Amino acid sequence: MRVLITGGRGFAGSHLTDWAAQEGAEIFVLSLENESPATFTSPAARYFQVDIRDRESVRRLVREAAPDQIYHLAALSGIPESWADPRLTYEVNVAATWNLLEAAAQLKRSPRILFVSSATVYQSPSSPDAPLDERAAIRPSNPYSTSKAMGELLCVQQVEAGLSDIVTVRPFNHIGPRQSPAFVCSSFARQIALMEMGLMPPVLQAGNLDVERDFTDVRDVVRAYWRVLQKGMRGDVYNVCSGRAYSLSWVLDIFRSLTSISFRVVVDQNRLRRQDTGRFCGNPGKMQLQTGWSPAIPIERSLADLLEYWRLCVPSQTPSGTSKP
Repeated sequence: MRVLITGGRGFAGSHLTDWAAQEGAEIFVLSLENESPATFTSPAARYFQVDIRDRESVRRLVREAAPDQIYHLAALSGIPESWADPRLTYEVNVAATWNLLEAAAQLKRSPRILFVSSATVYQSPSSPDAPLDERAAIRPSNPYSTSKAMGELLCVQQVEAGLSDIVTVRPFNHIGPRQSPAFVCSSFARQIALMEMGLMPPVLQAGNLDVERDFTDVRDVVRAYWRVLQKGMRGDVYNVCSGRAYSLSWVLDIFRSLTSISFRVVVDQNRLRRQDTGRFCGNPGKMQLQTGWSPAIPIERSLADLLEYWRLCVPSQTPSGTSKP
């Protein structure tokens, strides 16, 4: 089976590439990045440096790959970054998504496509105790979530017009090795690794520790992506989540138990979001019922593996390890 993965050098994309290699797929990876840490690439994949905003370049690659399946993960995914440059967010997450869908529709044999949206498209829940399912109201509140909602509509258009076979997923928070320190759990892990090496004072900078989030290990997430494209219904939408929410203060306690150093926590005002939902948790029932998938890796192991990843990265100063704490 021939598989095209966009964003295959990124966090989830690199893990999906690893999984596809284990499944024996012939893998083509579209990536804008020219350089990535060695662990972000797979010897089983062919990598193409393509700007997904370039319509003709995308068309040529899709034609060359002639994939049976496309996993579209390439996106600008940071909410603060989306506010900093909304136009770029829409160019990459909407216009470039159209480039890919258009190119795929022009193939003689139409591939099956997975569009990775985001749980951030959902309206903040009125009842924090009720996990969100796929019928929950859509009400994006920032350029990133708006761009993902717009991408979903492009997919609906292609499916309704009979031009494409697309399945959409809405992942909630995922964590694990290779995650950027722009995301909270990875930021905690990196700061602790720096403290252990004596490279920063024992003061951890954090945002709002009271919020609760539904975390799933990235290795479970990519299994879900693979499984749902094999078994999911054409044109349907699926949550990818654990169904359990954990407070960031609890996450920090787990990290404390994994290190021998002591540190204090200070709230960094720059890490507080303009809009922040207290508890955000998904319902994975539909995914589990229709595909048989469920998370297998406990969050404690995910956090331990993430911390160990940063312990290995910090001394070598990889490109992903050079950003601010």
